[in-house]
Amino acid sequence: MAATPFPVADQNPLTRGFYHPLPTAGRLDSLDDGSQFLLTVANTNNMNSRSGERLLVDVESTEFRWLWSSEFDSDWRVRVSLPVVHYGGGFLDPVIDKFHKTFGMQQGSRPNRPDDAFLIEYSAGGRSIAVDSSYTGIGDLSVELGRNLLDRPMIAVSAWSGLELPTGHAERLTGDGALDAAAWLSGDWRPGLNWSLSGSAGMTWQGAGDLLADRSARWVGFQYLTARWDASDQIYFQAQLDTHDSYLKSTHIPLLGSATVLTCGGGYRTQSGWRFGFAVSEDVEANASPDVVFQFTIHPPLGPQ
Repeated sequence: MAATPFPVADQNPLTRGFYHPLPTAGRLDSLDDGSQFLLTVANTNNMNSRSGERLLVDVESTEFRWLWSSEFDSDWRVRVSLPVVHYGGGFLDPVIDKFHKTFGMQQGSRPNRPDDAFLIEYSAGGRSIAVDSSYTGIGDLSVELGRNLLDRPMIAVSAWSGLELPTGHAERLTGDGALDAAAWLSGDWRPGLNWSLSGSAGMTWQGAGDLLADRSARWVGFQYLTARWDASDQIYFQAQLDTHDSYLKSTHIPLLGSATVLTCGGGYRTQSGWRFGFAVSEDVEANASPDVVFQFTIHPPLGPQ
Protein backbone atom coordinates (compact mmCIF):
# COMPACT_ATOMS: atom_id res chain seq x y z
CA MET A 1 0.00 0.00 0.00
CA ALA A 2 1.08 3.58 -0.61
CA ALA A 3 1.53 5.93 2.35
CA THR A 4 -1.89 7.45 2.97
CA PRO A 5 -1.44 10.56 5.15
CA PHE A 6 -3.27 10.87 8.45
CA PRO A 7 -6.31 13.08 7.77
CA VAL A 8 -5.38 15.60 10.45
CA ALA A 9 -4.35 19.26 10.35
CA ASP A 10 -3.23 21.72 13.03
CA GLN A 11 -5.98 21.80 15.68
CA ASN A 12 -5.05 25.26 17.01
CA PRO A 13 -8.43 26.72 18.12
CA LEU A 14 -7.51 30.28 17.13
CA THR A 15 -6.59 29.36 13.55
CA ARG A 16 -8.84 26.34 12.97
CA GLY A 17 -11.32 28.61 11.16
CA PHE A 18 -8.81 29.25 8.37
CA TYR A 19 -8.49 26.74 5.52
CA HIS A 20 -6.22 23.82 6.50
CA PRO A 21 -6.49 21.29 3.64
CA LEU A 22 -6.18 17.76 4.96
CA PRO A 23 -3.18 16.00 3.38
CA THR A 24 -3.63 13.86 0.29
CA ALA A 25 -1.61 10.99 -1.18
CA GLY A 26 0.10 11.36 -4.54
CA ARG A 27 -1.43 8.09 -5.74
CA LEU A 28 -5.15 8.77 -6.16
CA ASP A 29 -6.21 5.13 -5.98
CA SER A 30 -4.56 4.77 -2.56
CA LEU A 31 -7.11 7.14 -1.01
CA ASP A 32 -10.15 5.48 0.51
CA ASP A 33 -13.41 5.59 -1.43
CA GLY A 34 -16.64 6.30 0.41
CA SER A 35 -17.08 7.82 3.85
CA GLN A 36 -14.67 8.03 6.75
CA PHE A 37 -15.55 9.21 10.24
CA LEU A 38 -12.84 11.02 12.19
CA LEU A 39 -12.80 11.83 15.89
CA THR A 40 -10.05 14.26 16.90
CA VAL A 41 -9.44 15.48 20.46
CA ALA A 42 -6.95 18.32 21.07
CA ASN A 43 -5.80 19.86 24.35
CA THR A 44 -4.24 23.34 24.40
CA ASN A 45 -2.96 25.37 27.35
CA ASN A 46 -1.07 28.52 26.43
CA MET A 47 -0.54 31.95 28.02
CA ASN A 48 1.51 34.69 26.37
CA SER A 49 1.89 38.45 26.24
CA ARG A 50 4.24 40.14 23.76
CA SER A 51 4.44 43.50 21.98
CA GLY A 52 0.85 44.56 22.65
CA GLU A 53 -0.65 41.11 22.09
CA ARG A 54 -2.25 39.18 24.96
CA LEU A 55 -3.35 35.56 24.71
CA LEU A 56 -4.83 32.96 27.04
CA VAL A 57 -5.98 29.63 25.60
CA ASP A 58 -7.12 26.85 27.94
CA VAL A 59 -9.37 24.53 25.96
CA GLU A 60 -10.04 20.98 24.93
CA SER A 61 -11.64 20.66 21.50
CA THR A 62 -13.40 17.64 20.08
CA GLU A 63 -13.90 17.47 16.33
CA PHE A 64 -16.14 14.93 14.61
CA ARG A 65 -15.50 15.05 10.86
CA TRP A 66 -17.25 13.38 7.95
CA LEU A 67 -14.82 12.83 5.07
CA TRP A 68 -16.05 11.46 1.74
CA SER A 69 -13.95 10.70 -1.33
CA SER A 70 -14.54 9.04 -4.69
CA GLU A 71 -12.90 8.48 -8.07
CA PHE A 72 -15.18 9.53 -10.92
CA ASP A 73 -12.56 8.77 -13.55
CA SER A 74 -9.24 6.93 -13.53
CA ASP A 75 -7.46 10.31 -13.42
CA TRP A 76 -9.79 12.36 -11.20
CA ARG A 77 -10.88 12.25 -7.57
CA VAL A 78 -13.25 14.42 -5.52
CA ARG A 79 -13.19 14.84 -1.74
CA VAL A 80 -15.70 16.53 0.59
CA SER A 81 -15.16 17.28 4.27
CA LEU A 82 -17.45 18.68 6.98
CA PRO A 83 -16.47 19.01 10.68
CA VAL A 84 -18.55 19.47 13.80
CA VAL A 85 -16.50 21.10 16.56
CA HIS A 86 -17.01 21.21 20.33
CA TYR A 87 -15.04 23.55 22.61
CA GLY A 88 -15.01 22.95 26.36
CA GLY A 89 -12.92 22.22 29.43
CA GLY A 90 -12.51 18.52 28.65
CA PHE A 91 -10.93 15.91 30.88
CA LEU A 92 -7.34 15.34 29.68
CA ASP A 93 -5.47 17.99 31.71
CA PRO A 94 -4.48 15.67 34.61
CA VAL A 95 -3.39 12.95 32.16
CA ILE A 96 -1.19 15.35 30.17
CA ASP A 97 0.29 16.87 33.33
CA LYS A 98 1.31 13.44 34.59
CA PHE A 99 2.74 12.48 31.19
CA HIS A 100 4.86 15.64 31.03
CA LYS A 101 6.18 15.13 34.56
CA THR A 102 6.96 11.45 33.99
CA PHE A 103 9.09 12.15 30.91
CA GLY A 104 10.55 15.46 32.09
CA MET A 105 8.80 17.51 29.39
CA GLN A 106 8.13 21.24 29.59
CA GLN A 107 4.88 22.10 31.35
CA GLY A 108 4.58 25.59 29.87
CA SER A 109 1.71 27.54 31.45
CA ARG A 110 -0.15 24.44 32.72
CA PRO A 111 0.80 24.86 36.40
CA ASN A 112 -0.86 28.30 36.35
CA ARG A 113 -4.28 27.00 35.33
CA PRO A 114 -6.78 24.72 37.11
CA ASP A 115 -7.47 21.32 35.56
CA ASP A 116 -10.21 21.11 32.92
CA ALA A 117 -10.88 24.87 32.88
CA PHE A 118 -12.05 26.62 29.69
CA LEU A 119 -11.24 30.07 28.33
CA ILE A 120 -10.06 31.52 25.01
CA GLU A 121 -8.97 35.17 24.93
CA TYR A 122 -6.86 37.15 22.49
CA SER A 123 -6.42 40.90 22.10
CA ALA A 124 -4.19 43.07 19.91
CA GLY A 125 -4.51 46.55 18.44
CA GLY A 126 -8.08 47.09 19.60
CA ARG A 127 -9.25 43.73 18.26
CA SER A 128 -10.23 40.94 20.62
CA ILE A 129 -11.57 37.38 20.73
CA ALA A 130 -13.31 36.02 23.81
CA VAL A 131 -14.98 32.61 24.15
CA ASP A 132 -15.79 31.62 27.74
CA SER A 133 -18.67 29.16 27.40
CA SER A 134 -18.75 25.69 25.87
CA TYR A 135 -19.96 25.57 22.28
CA THR A 136 -20.73 22.99 19.61
CA GLY A 137 -21.17 23.95 15.97
CA ILE A 138 -20.58 23.07 12.33
CA GLY A 139 -17.26 24.11 10.82
CA ASP A 140 -16.46 25.17 7.25
CA LEU A 141 -17.30 22.74 4.44
CA SER A 142 -14.49 21.98 1.98
CA VAL A 143 -14.76 20.55 -1.56
CA GLU A 144 -11.55 19.41 -3.27
CA LEU A 145 -10.61 17.99 -6.66
CA GLY A 146 -7.52 15.93 -7.52
CA ARG A 147 -6.02 15.22 -10.96
CA ASN A 148 -3.55 12.42 -11.65
CA LEU A 149 -0.35 13.70 -13.34
CA LEU A 150 1.94 10.67 -13.11
CA ASP A 151 1.23 7.09 -12.10
CA ARG A 152 4.10 4.59 -12.19
CA PRO A 153 4.72 1.50 -10.04
CA MET A 154 7.29 3.30 -7.86
CA ILE A 155 6.23 6.95 -8.14
CA ALA A 156 3.03 8.95 -8.52
CA VAL A 157 2.15 12.68 -8.61
CA SER A 158 -1.23 14.40 -8.43
CA ALA A 159 -2.41 18.04 -8.47
CA TRP A 160 -5.16 19.26 -6.15
CA SER A 161 -7.31 22.34 -5.72
CA GLY A 162 -9.98 23.10 -3.16
CA LEU A 163 -12.55 25.56 -1.87
CA GLU A 164 -13.68 26.03 1.71
CA LEU A 165 -17.16 27.48 2.16
CA PRO A 166 -18.09 29.74 5.12
CA THR A 167 -20.54 27.36 6.81
CA GLY A 168 -18.88 27.78 10.23
CA HIS A 169 -19.10 30.53 12.84
CA ALA A 170 -16.15 32.94 13.03
CA GLU A 171 -17.05 34.37 16.44
CA ARG A 172 -17.12 30.84 17.86
CA LEU A 173 -13.87 29.83 16.07
CA THR A 174 -15.38 27.12 13.86
CA GLY A 175 -14.91 29.10 10.62
CA ASP A 176 -13.53 32.36 9.25
CA GLY A 177 -16.59 33.77 7.49
CA ALA A 178 -14.88 33.78 4.08
CA LEU A 179 -14.55 31.76 0.90
CA ASP A 180 -11.02 30.30 0.95
CA ALA A 181 -9.10 28.43 -1.77
CA ALA A 182 -6.02 26.22 -2.00
CA ALA A 183 -3.83 24.46 -4.54
CA TRP A 184 -1.14 21.84 -3.92
CA LEU A 185 0.89 18.98 -5.38
CA SER A 186 1.14 15.54 -3.79
CA GLY A 187 3.72 12.85 -4.53
CA ASP A 188 4.19 9.20 -3.61
CA TRP A 189 7.34 7.05 -3.70
CA ARG A 190 7.70 3.35 -2.89
CA PRO A 191 11.38 2.53 -2.26
CA GLY A 192 10.59 -1.00 -1.06
CA LEU A 193 7.89 -3.62 -0.82
CA ASN A 194 6.78 -2.60 2.68
CA TRP A 195 7.93 1.04 2.74
CA SER A 196 6.42 4.12 1.13
CA LEU A 197 6.69 7.91 1.37
CA SER A 198 4.10 10.56 0.60
CA GLY A 199 4.48 14.35 0.54
CA SER A 200 2.52 17.48 -0.32
CA ALA A 201 3.32 21.17 -0.75
CA GLY A 202 0.96 24.01 -1.56
CA MET A 203 -0.61 27.37 -0.75
CA THR A 204 -3.93 28.54 0.62
CA TRP A 205 -5.57 31.87 -0.19
CA GLN A 206 -7.59 33.28 2.69
CA GLY A 207 -10.59 35.38 1.73
CA ALA A 208 -11.61 38.57 3.53
CA GLY A 209 -13.63 37.13 6.39
CA ASP A 210 -14.54 37.86 10.01
CA LEU A 211 -11.80 35.95 11.87
CA LEU A 212 -8.99 38.39 12.76
CA ALA A 213 -9.76 40.11 9.45
CA ASP A 214 -7.23 42.94 9.83
CA ARG A 215 -4.38 40.56 10.72
CA SER A 216 -4.95 37.43 8.63
CA ALA A 217 -2.40 36.63 5.92
CA ARG A 218 -3.75 36.29 2.39
CA TRP A 219 -1.30 33.55 1.32
CA VAL A 220 -0.17 30.69 3.56
CA GLY A 221 2.18 27.86 2.57
CA PHE A 222 1.92 24.32 3.92
CA GLN A 223 3.80 21.01 3.58
CA TYR A 224 3.26 17.39 4.63
CA LEU A 225 5.61 14.38 4.69
CA THR A 226 4.45 10.85 5.61
CA ALA A 227 6.46 7.63 5.97
CA ARG A 228 4.68 4.26 6.19
CA TRP A 229 5.73 0.71 7.03
CA ASP A 230 3.38 -2.18 6.34
CA ALA A 231 3.98 -4.74 9.07
CA SER A 232 1.49 -7.14 7.42
CA ASP A 233 -1.45 -7.15 5.02
CA GLN A 234 -3.64 -5.84 7.86
CA ILE A 235 -1.41 -3.66 10.06
CA TYR A 236 0.65 -0.56 9.22
CA PHE A 237 2.54 2.15 11.11
CA GLN A 238 3.15 5.76 10.04
CA ALA A 239 4.96 8.93 11.04
CA GLN A 240 3.93 12.31 9.61
CA LEU A 241 5.40 15.80 9.75
CA ASP A 242 3.12 18.77 9.03
CA THR A 243 4.29 22.38 8.71
CA HIS A 244 2.53 25.61 7.77
CA ASP A 245 3.32 29.32 7.63
CA SER A 246 1.71 31.84 9.94
CA TYR A 247 -1.98 32.50 9.32
CA LEU A 248 -1.47 36.02 10.66
CA LYS A 249 0.67 38.55 8.80
CA SER A 250 1.99 40.16 11.97
CA THR A 251 2.23 38.43 15.35
CA HIS A 252 4.78 37.84 18.11
CA ILE A 253 2.80 35.03 19.76
CA PRO A 254 4.17 31.54 18.88
CA LEU A 255 0.70 29.95 18.99
CA LEU A 256 -0.40 32.30 16.18
CA GLY A 257 2.67 31.86 13.99
CA SER A 258 4.10 29.05 11.89
CA ALA A 259 3.94 25.53 13.32
CA THR A 260 5.44 22.07 12.93
CA VAL A 261 3.45 19.05 14.14
CA LEU A 262 4.62 15.42 14.39
CA THR A 263 1.99 12.68 14.18
CA CYS A 264 2.63 8.98 14.84
CA GLY A 265 0.25 6.07 14.72
CA GLY A 266 -1.06 3.28 12.54
CA GLY A 267 -4.05 1.37 11.32
CA TYR A 268 -5.70 -2.02 11.12
CA ARG A 269 -7.85 -3.56 8.40
CA THR A 270 -10.22 -6.39 9.34
CA GLN A 271 -10.92 -9.39 7.14
CA SER A 272 -14.41 -8.01 6.53
CA GLY A 273 -13.03 -4.71 5.18
CA TRP A 274 -13.43 -2.36 8.13
CA ARG A 275 -10.48 0.01 8.65
CA PHE A 276 -9.48 1.58 11.96
CA GLY A 277 -6.77 4.15 12.60
CA PHE A 278 -5.22 5.81 15.63
CA ALA A 279 -2.73 8.68 15.78
CA VAL A 280 -1.15 11.02 18.33
CA SER A 281 0.19 14.48 17.43
CA GLU A 282 2.70 16.58 19.40
CA ASP A 283 3.92 20.12 18.82
CA VAL A 284 7.52 20.03 17.58
CA GLU A 285 7.82 23.80 18.02
CA ALA A 286 6.98 24.44 21.68
CA ASN A 287 3.82 26.53 22.23
CA ALA A 288 3.17 26.86 18.47
CA SER A 289 0.31 24.32 18.33
CA PRO A 290 -1.85 22.22 20.71
CA ASP A 291 0.05 20.28 23.38
CA VAL A 292 -1.38 16.93 22.27
CA VAL A 293 -3.91 15.69 19.71
CA PHE A 294 -5.53 12.24 19.53
CA GLN A 295 -7.30 11.03 16.40
CA PHE A 296 -9.43 7.96 15.77
CA THR A 297 -10.65 7.02 12.27
CA ILE A 298 -13.26 4.54 11.11
CA HIS A 299 -13.79 3.55 7.48
CA PRO A 300 -16.66 1.11 6.85
CA PRO A 301 -16.32 -1.44 4.02
CA LEU A 302 -17.75 -0.35 0.68
CA GLY A 303 -19.23 -3.77 -0.04
CA PRO A 304 -18.75 -7.52 0.37
CA GLN A 305 -15.08 -8.44 0.83
